[in-house]
Amino acid sequence: MAPSAPTETEASASSSATWDPEAFDAPDFYDLEGLLSEEATAVRDEVRAFVTEEVLPIIEEHAQRAEFPRPLIPAFAERGLLGPTIPPEHGGGGQSNVAYGLMMQELERGDSGLRSFCSVTGSLVMYPIWRYGTEAQKERWLPALANGEAIGCFGLTEPEVGSNPSALQTRARRTAVTSEVVLDAVRVPEAHRLPAAEGLKAPLSCLTQARYGICWGAIGAAMACYDAARQHARNREQFGQPIGGFQLMQERLVEMVQEITKAQLLNWRLGTLKDAGDMRPQQVSLAKRNNCETALDVAQSARKMLGGDGVTSRYPVMRHLNNLEAVSTYEGTHEVHTLVVGEDVTGLNAFA
Repeated sequence: MAPSAPTETEASASSSATWDPEAFDAPDFYDLEGLLSEEATAVRDEVRAFVTEEVLPIIEEHAQRAEFPRPLIPAFAERGLLGPTIPPEHGGGGQSNVAYGLMMQELERGDSGLRSFCSVTGSLVMYPIWRYGTEAQKERWLPALANGEAIGCFGLTEPEVGSNPSALQTRARRTAVTSEVVLDAVRVPEAHRLPAAEGLKAPLSCLTQARYGICWGAIGAAMACYDAARQHARNREQFGQPIGGFQLMQERLVEMVQEITKAQLLNWRLGTLKDAGDMRPQQVSLAKRNNCETALDVAQSARKMLGGDGVTSRYPVMRHLNNLEAVSTYEGTHEVHTLVVGEDVTGLNAFA
């Protein structure tokens, strides 16, 4: 006997999602909230609401079309997401580094590309101008970047160099007062050179700034995947009960919240060290290494919990998983940061 076609009600129920982005419940198992200032909490809550109300409703459609949601750029500027730690007199928000990290966390809960746009603008474009540029350069570029009127980018490596910037072959040499350096048809006038940026140390310091934001952002993606999996486990029923009542599902969720909690506390401590001026680049490497790996593991586990739905655009998990593969690679791979930390703990260079 052929099976009967499902009724309209049955078809609707079987295709309904078990995840509601507006029902996001941030994991905070060790009361990290109690460690945050009122200012940091307020900033985080504002960005969290922005992501829920304005980003999540549109981001999947843009991702499917491989288009960046450019209409959001003015909203980034309005909420101080472009250059949050740059002093206000130069167009920035003057936020603490913990507050900045929380902003990046919430942005990447929406999408890694949005966090990357904002963190690159603040850390790899505005920061080097603020740290190494002239007053004229700061006045010309920083307010425009903070307002979203100008969009910058950062270039460092070469095709044969990869993660070894000390092997760069490109050189800029001043030969006359009116000279210009040409890089692949890009004309760079002398007035655009950052006079305080001497040697490789300057661009590497900018990468440290950017990696700090990545440490927080990756956990925002992990939180989004965990929340989708947790909601699914509570709402999806099989064998007469929510699948969250099965031991294997609970084990996956506990592993997720355990690793997210570790990373949250690591981020908070890293932020307090940075605010105190005591953060070392090697500490950022450890956090980048740990948090990207954690986020990937959480996303993969959430994808499995969602079954076939996990690879669809009805849930955010596959998009985050795809993004995190890139996040874990750029600005230093897992292996490169392993060697950075390894040299710090042993005193021995294993790069060569």
